[in-house]
Amino acid sequence: MATFDIYLLPKDERSVTPNTVRAALNELPLVPPNREDPARLVYRNPDTTVHFSVLLNPELIADEDEPLDLVNTMIPDHVDVLSESSSGYRVSSRTEDYEQDEDEDEDDEDPHELPPITVHVPLFVPTFFLVESIQVVEALAATTELDVAVTISGDADADEQPEPATRAEVLASWERVHRHCYEKLGDKQRLQLWDEEKCAHFYDYGIARAQLQEELTPDGVEVIPIQPARHEGETKTLCVWRSDQPSLIPRTDLILVQRVGRPRGLLRRKKVDEMILPTEAIWKILSPFAESRYEPIPMLLYRNTQEPPAQLLTDIEELQGEPVDKAKRTELVGVTDLELGEKE
Repeated sequence: MATFDIYLLPKDERSVTPNTVRAALNELPLVPPNREDPARLVYRNPDTTVHFSVLLNPELIADEDEPLDLVNTMIPDHVDVLSESSSGYRVSSRTEDYEQDEDEDEDDEDPHELPPITVHVPLFVPTFFLVESIQVVEALAATTELDVAVTISGDADADEQPEPATRAEVLASWERVHRHCYEKLGDKQRLQLWDEEKCAHFYDYGIARAQLQEELTPDGVEVIPIQPARHEGETKTLCVWRSDQPSLIPRTDLILVQRVGRPRGLLRRKKVDEMILPTEAIWKILSPFAESRYEPIPMLLYRNTQEPPAQLLTDIEELQGEPVDKAKRTELVGVTDLELGEKE
């Protein structure tokens, strides 16, 4: 599968200390490695849903305290290094095919020929995947004293001396790679376009969620995460709201409502019903009784769950929605904010 690759490489002829690399990786939300392949990790941010794979040189996970002799001679021929004096990435202008040969098996490469760390960012995902990947890689580079290199698509002569590239130029390369792969994509209907505003709302809220939760936890308020869900053949934004839980509710396409009924019977049990509803249905009945917030995105802060207004309870009881199995949790792979296929 084609990916947009970012490499962490040793500076000059300096060696890499495994303990330093491991300590830096421990600061990331990484999925524990598979025992059968401990050199492969997965980064996953639960708030933004950004994920990418991290491939370590196998020698970095050896049980040794000695520095590794991994130097810049292992730089792939289609990348160059971000030098300490450069204000941007130094990249080559070679145009890559981005289609892995069927006979090529990257697992057969000699560990000494692998960069210390390689980040594989998936394609056909929102651009904020690349943005967060770059931020993570730059933080790793600063901590481990490694250099950054990226795969770049361009039209210039591959033998020319690479020029420093800004982050904007790396993002432009990201778009060129997508266009190249889009042309070879069989079923183009599988892709879905999200506009810039929708992507920004999804990502900005994910980035802010931890801080919002810290602010509102003393009040017993849950800051509800946004997640992608497949509904009616499309990927939409969804959040889950339980009606008896003080909550900060983000504006999404859909809301999975966990409706908690009034206590009934001798045991005063509460019946919980679940349903899928469009955002407008909840916003209409909840807005008069909640605080409206607009940063980083439109949200409703609903606190009064102990003694909710009778009108609100009635409105909630009268809600009619779709069964919960009409929306299934998914990933953002196949969702892009690039208008592909329109430019020559």
